[in-house]
Amino acid sequence: MKIVTPDYYPQFHCIASACPDTCCAGWEVVVDPEAEKRYRSLEGALGGRLRASMGEDEGDCIFTPGEDGRCPFLNQQNLCDIQAALGEEGLCRTCHLYPRFLNDFGGTREMGLSLSCPEAARIILTAPSLPGYRTEDHPELPPDLNDLDAGRYFAVKGARDRILSILSAGGIDEAVALSLRLARKAGKQIRKGHPEKAEGLAASFDRESALEKEKGRAEGTSPLSAETVIGELLGLLILRDSWRARLEKAALPEAKIPPLDPEYERKVLVQLAFRYLLKAAYDGRLHARMKFIAFSLLALRVLGRGMDHESLLTLTVNYSREVEHCEENMEALLRRFDKGGKYGGRAFAAQLLQK
Repeated sequence: MKIVTPDYYPQFHCIASACPDTCCAGWEVVVDPEAEKRYRSLEGALGGRLRASMGEDEGDCIFTPGEDGRCPFLNQQNLCDIQAALGEEGLCRTCHLYPRFLNDFGGTREMGLSLSCPEAARIILTAPSLPGYRTEDHPELPPDLNDLDAGRYFAVKGARDRILSILSAGGIDEAVALSLRLARKAGKQIRKGHPEKAEGLAASFDRESALEKEKGRAEGTSPLSAETVIGELLGLLILRDSWRARLEKAALPEAKIPPLDPEYERKVLVQLAFRYLLKAAYDGRLHARMKFIAFSLLALRVLGRGMDHESLLTLTVNYSREVEHCEENMEALLRRFDKGGKYGGRAFAAQLLQK
């Protein structure tokens, strides 16, 4: 198997009690079957605590959080009692992996860090430049057995890699509008069963002519509004009351949503594009996934107005926790973006390209 990682990937080390937040509160921790078996057979006081703390949710074994939302093994120093007693290898797969993510595509595995972790977000968003990507061969790892269609995979990968290139240079608004255009046109061909045409579109995509066409499409269209963006977020599942309060207090610009620091925005866009677009090789939702990235940019712009860099970092962590790390929220957004309507490509272009 080949493993692809951003070049900052090895820099991450958990800062434990020095972390300004904790990944052990507010979420259910799913315990994988192998760890569950170990925990149920563990002797002593910790074994008793483990068995008493495991419950079931929709067929998954979980650690039942306390009334305060904290994992029952998160102590007063915000450290994990399981890791303290058994070491890192004693953790279940969820806790051992986080904040790392992995996406398998047959003989290739892509791995990265999640913006929902403050330390990972700091590494990603304060890096001196955009990431490069390393590919390493791991012949000891067998390829992932799945029903991935090779033609669709290479078509989506070609579009994803071209979008990463587009997002890495030029004006942010124009780059996102162009990326939406390419995702729409390539995604349409992929869904029609013509992956070779999608590959051709990505390879021959001309930035200048495409931008003129996208400006023409946006003319006379009502732009996606800040009110719509915040209203959508308020309609999702909300984990923390502080997030709801932030959304409800957001100042809503009437027309153009003002941009933030372009260096910050570009790093967020590249991070999300690397993590999410290639998943369209499985579900065909290339355009919807690119809309999610554009939507995230607009949401962060609305919520981040006037913030310094440190506050923007915290905002990004909270947005990621509330939206990215809730499967129900991600699926709800992708369904909305698939349908178009007020989230049509023209509405995004009208917001991004208006003066």
